Amino acid sequence: MRLAALRLLPIAAAVSFLLGCAASDSGKVVNSTSDFTGNWGFGISDPAGPFTIYSLTGALSGKGANITGTFRATSTGCVSPTQDIAFTGSQTADGTLTLTSTNLPNNVATISSIGNGLMPLTNQSALFFGGLEVTGSGPCAMGGIVLEGEEFAPLTGTYIGPITSTSGTTANFTATLAQAAANSDGQFPESGTITVAGATCANVFSLTGLVAGSALTATLTPVSGPSATATLTTGPPYGETTNSLSFSMTITGSGCNAGIYSGTLTMQ
Repeated sequence: MRLAALRLLPIAAAVSFLLGCAASDSGKVVNSTSDFTGNWGFGISDPAGPFTIYSLTGALSGKGANITGTFRATSTGCVSPTQDIAFTGSQTADGTLTLTSTNLPNNVATISSIGNGLMPLTNQSALFFGGLEVTGSGPCAMGGIVLEGEEFAPLTGTYIGPITSTSGTTANFTATLAQAAANSDGQFPESGTITVAGATCANVFSLTGLVAGSALTATLTPVSGPSATATLTTGPPYGETTNSLSFSMTITGSGCNAGIYSGTLTMQ
């Protein structure tokens, strides 16, 4: 799964916001105080380390003078992966974005970007350029680094397609998914059903889980069909109208759909 298309350049770098969507949207521009509300993921793209924080995933909300966010970090141990890291900040009329967090252990984390231009529209993947710096005496301190990230489209809709398992069995998959608004931890509750129709039998699973960045952590519960259990891995959808969904599912059981499936589903 692809993590983010937001490159955060060193803090003082003058950069612009670029659109990371279909070519048909390449001419669309929104004003500098854009609405950042959505699911965001950031990962380091610097070629060398070590770094105290390697990624941030979570939710941003708001625009202009009132932008807030809640993230969790993958780190080298400077902060717990389950600690909520709250950011607040603003974007000025010239496009300068500054977000600051003070609830790391004795550290201040600052994300900033300078520039203006093409920005993402609703329900599309988006490029963002800026930088991250962590100051103070705490264990997460590090200088300005380059990050790569992306705003992810909501994992909502009906995705269908045939997928062939590693053993050569083909089944038709229908994944009906709905992503809710972010919870207090900056994660997005996910629900839905997945129907797997094979040549001679069908399985239906209910889905509950959480989305953060590009990752969906989900539990599948069998609803009908032959006895089976299943695990799921998905990637985020991309684009405005013709989203495709990277999809991998392992079904264990006695029915005709048992197998390891990996492929792509198309949004209807």
